[in-house]
Amino acid sequence: MPCCLLALALIMLWASATALADGQSQQPLIIERRVGIKNLEGSTGVTFWLRKQGKEWVQYSLRPTQTRQFQCGDQCFIYLSNKGKTPVEQVLRQKQIYGVYWDKHRHIWDVRGITP
Repeated sequence: MPCCLLALALIMLWASATALADGQSQQPLIIERRVGIKNLEGSTGVTFWLRKQGKEWVQYSLRPTQTRQFQCGDQCFIYLSNKGKTPVEQVLRQKQIYGVYWDKHRHIWDVRGITP
């Protein structure tokens, strides 16, 4: 009986690892209390600030096309400075991926959700 339970546990572990590997090949896995942020620009790095609710702003940077996950707590805010123009500040939702991009029409850095 213990041998059968061990075999069943190993099969379930293998199936979970296979499903996880397949999911990561399509897009990064976002776990609870985290958000993903991708630099949508192919040739320019971007700097931005994140803040958990009730905490201080923390500065981060992404290289061109880089995607990272960030811990964000229950509520998270992003701030993009726009040199002499109105900065962008937006609430981010957990388990989402957001893209930071250069808005050519308004000449500012902006952010948008890229996953539902």
